[in-house]
Amino acid sequence: MSGAVAIPNSFFEDIWDRRAAVVPRAQLSVEFPDEAKVFDAIKVIGRRTLEQVEGRGRKDSVANMVSALDNKPSNPQPEPHLVPRESDRRLTDYLERCASFASGRSWATAFFGLHKVSPELWDFAKDFVDDVVAAAGRRPAGRVDFDCFVGRYEKTHVGAHIDDAHSFGFNLRGGKQLLTWPEAFDATMRTPTTDYEQYRSESTVLECDPDVVTYFPAREIHVAESTAGVSVNSNVALFEDVNHHDRLWLQTRREIEAILSRNPSGKGLNSAEVYTWLDGVSQAAAAESLELKLLSAALCWTTSGQLGCARPEAPAAPAGSQPHKRREVVVAATRSGATVLISGNGRAAVLDTDPALSAFLEGYGETAVGDRLPATLTAKVDRSPAVASLFQALWTWGVVTA
Repeated sequence: MSGAVAIPNSFFEDIWDRRAAVVPRAQLSVEFPDEAKVFDAIKVIGRRTLEQVEGRGRKDSVANMVSALDNKPSNPQPEPHLVPRESDRRLTDYLERCASFASGRSWATAFFGLHKVSPELWDFAKDFVDDVVAAAGRRPAGRVDFDCFVGRYEKTHVGAHIDDAHSFGFNLRGGKQLLTWPEAFDATMRTPTTDYEQYRSESTVLECDPDVVTYFPAREIHVAESTAGVSVNSNVALFEDVNHHDRLWLQTRREIEAILSRNPSGKGLNSAEVYTWLDGVSQAAAAESLELKLLSAALCWTTSGQLGCARPEAPAAPAGSQPHKRREVVVAATRSGATVLISGNGRAAVLDTDPALSAFLEGYGETAVGDRLPATLTAKVDRSPAVASLFQALWTWGVVTA
C-alpha cells in the first residue's frame, strides 16, 4: 500500500458494498489533495472544453465539463459564464463569480477526468483505488472516474439515478447532501427520475461536510441536493461494469479501416477486391503490429489502475537527480522474442531485447517501492543507450521520481 491512504478493515467488514455511509476522514486517514490543486485541474478542463467548443481542440472523452442552469443542462455546450477563467485566481473567486451570474437561480457544473490533467490528482486516485482494492480483496472490473461537482442547486438535474459505481465523496466546501436508496426501490421509483419526493423519508441522507468521506455502493440509487450553500465535492468512482470487448474491437476496427482506406477508386468493391481486403485484414490480425497494439492497450489499462488514461507526463529527469522507485512496471515479451513491451502508469514502450535492459529490469523489480535506486542500477543508465531510453521513459511516466 502507498502509505498516503489508510483504510481500516472495519470499513470493508461493515460498509463496503453493503450500505451508504458517512465516514470521518480521520478514521480513513485520507490525505486528499488541497483545493488549490483541484481548482487548477478544473480550470484546465474548463479551458480545454471551451477550446473544443470553439473548434480549437479535439473532444476529450475523459476530461470534459458540463453545466446546468435552472436545473436544466446547458446543451450542446457549457454555459460560458460557468466555465472557470484564468482571471479566477482562487476557487472562491470562481464560486463568487458563478453565484453572481446565477443571481439566485440554481446552477451546477461537473468536471470529469481530473486525473487526466494533473499528475498529483492521478497519483492520488491511483493510490486510493489500489488501497481500496487491496483491502476489499477484489478490483471492480470497470473504469475509475475522478470528478468534481460544484454549485448550488435543488437536485442533480437527472434526478435520482444509478451509476453502477462504488462512490467515495471528498468534500471541499459543504452545503450538499446525498439521498440514497437500496436498488430494490428501483422497482417503484423507476430511475432515473426527478419525482422522488414521496420516497424521501425512506432514504439514507449523507451530509457532505469537509470533515467526512461519503460512500455508497454500486447499484445504489442516489441524488444530490445543494440548497444550503455552494458546495464543492470531488468523487472517486469505481465502476462495476466493463467494456473490454468494445475497446478491443475499436482497435481492430481502426486497423480494418486503415486497410479499406487504401482503396484508391473510392468506389464499391467487387468480389475480387473484397477478398483482397479480407486477406489484408487477416494479415493485419496476424501481424506483430496489431499484437503490440492490443497488448499495449491491455497493459496500459492494468497499470493505470483502470483510470482510463495515462498519468500526465513529467519533465525529463534533471541532471544529478536521486531517482526513487515510485511504482512497479509490467514487462511482456512479444511472440517474436525480438522486442519487449514495458508498461507503467498507463503508458507503454516497445524496446528491442537487450541483455543490459534485462539486467536493469531485473534489478528494478528487486528494488522496493519507495526506495532509492541502487548505484549499481543507475550506473547502467550511463552505460547502455537502451537502458537510458527506458529510464527517461520511466521518469516522464512518473514511475521513477526524485
